[in-house]
Amino acid sequence: MERLIKVFGDADGNLNVSVDNGDPVTMAKNEDIQADKVYQSLRYRAGDSYSLEKGDRGAIDERPFNLFFSFFEAVVEEVNEHSSDRTSPLRIDEEAQCLDQPFEDDAIPF
Repeated sequence: MERLIKVFGDADGNLNVSVDNGDPVTMAKNEDIQADKVYQSLRYRAGDSYSLEKGDRGAIDERPFNLFFSFFEAVVEEVNEHSSDRTSPLRIDEEAQCLDQPFEDDAIPF
């Protein structure tokens, strides 16, 4: 499903990320940005792909806001790349066979 992520600032200088105009996940200006908050902000479901919109930066200086937006562009690009890999149909090899005998220890391929 195609989803829209909007990155925007607020009057207090916090970063906000909303998906499909839903309630935003806020990353407070006085806290480090944590990976789990970034993940939460995606509201990811298997097969989702994203487009990204840059909203108003609010009270955030231009450079830090643009850096965060660039970071989010990279995250979205990676998620979209991996998401499309997972939506391809499962291929089954009809000629695959199970071995009747287990591998010998020295024959295990890993």
